[in-house]
Amino acid sequence: MKTYSVVWRTLLLGTLVGCNGHINIPKAEQPLLQSVTLRGARVCNPVTIDGRQFLHECQSALPTLTRTGWLLTPVRVPVSTVPDRTRLNSGVVLRVTAPTQTNLELAYYARSGTRYVLRQVPPGPGTPAKIIQGAAGQTVEVAMSDNGTVRTWTIAVQMSSCSGWLPLEMVNTSSNGPSRGNPLLVDLLRPEDERFCAETPGTGGGTTTSGYGTDGGPGPSTPTPTSPCPNGQPRQFFQFCETCPPNAPQLAHYTGLEACSLSEAMTIMGYGQGSLRYTQCRISQTSSRQACVGP
Repeated sequence: MKTYSVVWRTLLLGTLVGCNGHINIPKAEQPLLQSVTLRGARVCNPVTIDGRQFLHECQSALPTLTRTGWLLTPVRVPVSTVPDRTRLNSGVVLRVTAPTQTNLELAYYARSGTRYVLRQVPPGPGTPAKIIQGAAGQTVEVAMSDNGTVRTWTIAVQMSSCSGWLPLEMVNTSSNGPSRGNPLLVDLLRPEDERFCAETPGTGGGTTTSGYGTDGGPGPSTPTPTSPCPNGQPRQFFQFCETCPPNAPQLAHYTGLEACSLSEAMTIMGYGQGSLRYTQCRISQTSSRQACVGP
């Protein structure tokens, strides 16, 4: 096994070293969307979500560099292990490729147009953390492989309960930093009933707005500084275990996010003052994802 590893590294080094003896760092390119796995379908006709109309063309078959839209339907799906139970349709797996030895930056956009970079973590047990629009410091599960020519990322995304539209942006970057390719844009859509979801304003932690505007199209590139907490206090990392409906612990979801206070974190989660979400779900702080969803 060690011999094969040495041979592979030797071959890879040969592809990166040019005739002049210098290491050639692969340049970044626009990521290529290879596949999307979800309960639903690609959006080819106009669809209205949260009062906003989306229109995506489907002339470019996968793999594609073109911005695409994907609709999760139905809103709730059966739970095979629990009769007469349903869960929110929220999971999507994206597979994208770019040149070998490059990196992938993953970001999403809040409704305000603020761009948030997601922290990448390896796949773990249970359901991946949900992406809540307006929250900084969130994680996304990413598995990566590299065959010496192409690098492949498999990204597991969970839409939060109150998201009808989750705009994602993937940017390929060179391993030494300065080279950035054009963004790959993907819209995740779901005809969600938001009657019990609180309106939650976006919080700090953004970097730049470069892919989406508030109208759903490409937006301007404007810097967005990290919002400081009162009295200059650092942001804290909160971990929650949420169960919807409350009496179904087997449907628990884990979410980790940064906020200035527990109150702000609860508001981001949709449990702000006056929210009806308390009647639909049960939420508590947890010490880890494994403590919430199990091994």
